[in-house]
Amino acid sequence: MDTPKIFILPHYAKYIGLLINTFSIVLIVVYLLSGTKISAFFSPSADIKIYAIYAMLVLGCVLITFSREKMEDEFVNYLRLKSFLLSVVLHSLFFFVFSFYVFFV
Repeated sequence: MDTPKIFILPHYAKYIGLLINTFSIVLIVVYLLSGTKISAFFSPSADIKIYAIYAMLVLGCVLITFSREKMEDEFVNYLRLKSFLLSVVLHSLFFFVFSFYVFFV
């Protein structure tokens, strides 16, 4: 059986993702030290700058997650596909739960 071809980013994308995540975490710490309450990060009506930090964190995590390992074999590919399936299922579950929460609250 032929395995499907999966597009995976090159290995150096992991380092770029780590830099983006580090920068995002530094920005979060700067915002917290400047007097922003931690509840502002979890508020649905958060500032656009906070959403930009969220977007940078997600981008960094995507780059880390979908980048190739230096030494990659079939077991790593199997684990990658299994974790991708789990993340899609959990994302769908959270999407439906929070959608119904917003509609009924």
